[in-house]
Amino acid sequence: MAFTAQDVIDRVRDLVQDTDANRWTDPEMLRWINDGLSATIAINPPAFAERVDLDIVAGAYQQLGPTHYRLLRILAGVTLVDRDRLDAIDPGWEGSAQSDILFHYTYDEKNPREFYVYPPASANVVIQAASVAVHPDEIVTTAQDIPIDPMYLPVMVDYLLFRAYSKHSKAQGNDQRSQAAYARYAQALGVKINTILAMSPNNEQVPT
Repeated sequence: MAFTAQDVIDRVRDLVQDTDANRWTDPEMLRWINDGLSATIAINPPAFAERVDLDIVAGAYQQLGPTHYRLLRILAGVTLVDRDRLDAIDPGWEGSAQSDILFHYTYDEKNPREFYVYPPASANVVIQAASVAVHPDEIVTTAQDIPIDPMYLPVMVDYLLFRAYSKHSKAQGNDQRSQAAYARYAQALGVKINTILAMSPNNEQVPT
């Protein structure tokens, strides 16, 4: 069951004892929700995974559409291969004959919105099943659904608590409350050094 921005705000207001919105306004809360979604997709892109069709342009080099944050996996029978191995087996393959049938793709975590297909594609080829992380739409009203699994409701609450307590950090105890809220947020998302590698197409455990 989806949850709304209002669901997040109500829980936060209960916890900070501001049910009348005297200290933190709804527009302010909505901005923090959008900030929280942006922070969350940067840390855990698979939380925003969608299956999409990818329009492939002519050639080997491909780029995701403007609403796509990063590639997670191609699912349509196009297999992932190591770029160095492909270069060794077929030097100069990027300039080889174009084809309507694609067999492989390569991906580099340093360029998460880019990938290469083998053989180079003909114009207007479509990959009919790919998993990508999609940028969430901006939340502008409290009635909007939050575009993330309901299990992330407590995570979003903790992010807003972090922002709310940070704003009034000079009040007694609020600095510690802010730090504790962010620690819970970060722990829930599994923030660690290998996060990017864990969500890469090069990792076979990436959820689809």
